[in-house]
Amino acid sequence: MKNILLSKIFWNEFHEPVKSKSSFIKKNVMLSIERLQIYEFDNLAYKYNENKGLLTAVLGNFSNWDELKLKYGNNLKNDVDLLELIYLNNSLDKMNDFISELDGIFLLYIYDENIKKVYLFQSIFGFSLPIYYYIDSHGIVISTNLKKLLLNVNIEREFDQNALSEFLGNNLISNEKTLIKNIKKLVTHSFFEINLEKKEIAIKPSSNKVPKINEKKAKINLISSIRKNIADVAGYLKTSVYDSTLTRGWDSNLIFNELKNTNYQKINAYTIDGGNEYSEVKEVKEIIEDNENISLYTHKINKSILDFLPDIVWKYEGFVFEMGIFLRYDLAKYLLNGKTNHIFVGSGADPILDSNMGPGGNHALQQYGYKTYKSTLYHLKKTLKMGIVGDIWFKFIIEETDFMRYKRKTFNNKTKLMYNLEIEYNLKMHEILFNEFSIAGIYPFLNKNTVSSANVLRKFNHGKNFYKNELKKLFGEKKSSFIKKTGKVLDTNRIYYENIDCLKSIINSAFSEKILDKSNLKLIRKKPDNYKTLLIQVAYLFLFSHIFLDNNYDDQFENNHLNLSLSDILKKQKLY
Repeated sequence: MKNILLSKIFWNEFHEPVKSKSSFIKKNVMLSIERLQIYEFDNLAYKYNENKGLLTAVLGNFSNWDELKLKYGNNLKNDVDLLELIYLNNSLDKMNDFISELDGIFLLYIYDENIKKVYLFQSIFGFSLPIYYYIDSHGIVISTNLKKLLLNVNIEREFDQNALSEFLGNNLISNEKTLIKNIKKLVTHSFFEINLEKKEIAIKPSSNKVPKINEKKAKINLISSIRKNIADVAGYLKTSVYDSTLTRGWDSNLIFNELKNTNYQKINAYTIDGGNEYSEVKEVKEIIEDNENISLYTHKINKSILDFLPDIVWKYEGFVFEMGIFLRYDLAKYLLNGKTNHIFVGSGADPILDSNMGPGGNHALQQYGYKTYKSTLYHLKKTLKMGIVGDIWFKFIIEETDFMRYKRKTFNNKTKLMYNLEIEYNLKMHEILFNEFSIAGIYPFLNKNTVSSANVLRKFNHGKNFYKNELKKLFGEKKSSFIKKTGKVLDTNRIYYENIDCLKSIINSAFSEKILDKSNLKLIRKKPDNYKTLLIQVAYLFLFSHIFLDNNYDDQFENNHLNLSLSDILKKQKLY
């Protein structure tokens, strides 16, 4: 099982077989939904109320379940019934506002036969999985899985060149585009309203209301809001055995510390051992101390990890690239061996708490829009980086590498960051992969109360200074001495040099000439060692094109894994 949604909404009734095992189909609307079930309230994926003419479905979770039950009735057994109740208790002109009652990371699907409308809402942080869609004259197909979507649409597949350029520069596409032309995604801070009667599809801005709070209360509430969210979510789990990543960083240690304060039977802590200078195992062992109810599992990154790149691309489907995806892939496989169905992670802490991160600092709920926000220091810095001042600064102060300069000058000046990409990046990089291994990520820092406090405390939280000082008081001097910001845990140089022949075969191929500027490509081919990460990213895109654009594996799209190595595919293409 994993979280996956596929919906086909046509203006006319279906006259063809649906290419999916649909859970619900009626006239114009088909919904197929599968759900990971790890909480006390997620035993349903969808519900159709024939008397009310209402279909409701939920993916993800509500982290304020107790508060919602208190308001709507303690007899509620699941969140799908709650969604139905909330929808029926809100007037139609205030549809967008009812999201403000819900906290967590979720995707909500509502089909109201009475008014012939379909809604698709996501939390204020977006959903943890992409929401892909394709629109044509017949209607719309929506899915959280690109392979599912492609099986249900008939299009000529080719790269979207503008999206490709941004992906090469930012490792993520900030707007509604994807790497495939005419396949789009629903961006953060927006929702679908689909009117079957008028045959209209509208994408509207979401309501992003959070509680208002003053500075004095924010200082008290910042840490307590995170601790409460950890304790609440842990209490909703169907197990008292908790699984959590653990590093020597502040964020995972706050989660671990709070889990120890709950009513638990056992905690399984997972630490990646990068080897030598990248190992955090020694510090983590000091942090855990001797506790028979806490098990520490360490794992070294697979030396041949790049050979798994086809399966990694198969799972990420071209949504995001970063060297950290190899770490997440190895971790997810390791967790699966332990039969874990959930994992607490500190992802999202930095863009919520650190004033230095993202457009406008930690303005987590900055509205998506078709303009660049010019009122922030972030954009001033970005402008300077592109000019002569930036060239001097990077060359003599930062000692910029050829690759850094190439990325800065070639791509980053072409994009407009229209909302805080850091949350999107962190959330999707983890959850896309976890979900493919049937594991639910839990992200305690992504909650409205923490956002409320963090936004008020921006001037104190450069580099998360206020947050760290508060944690030092909580942890005490001894434990705090072992904690520092988590460093690099993946040796990019090792991955590159162990696979240099494969990577050079791709950068020297005709494919690279299709996606990179010829003058830049000449420099890269001349000194490939100066562009290690770029060569790996080009390999990622080569595989994306081979798998998703060339129709080579459509007959395997229902499979969870692609059991081919990088070298297998290169030999098949006669490149290696």
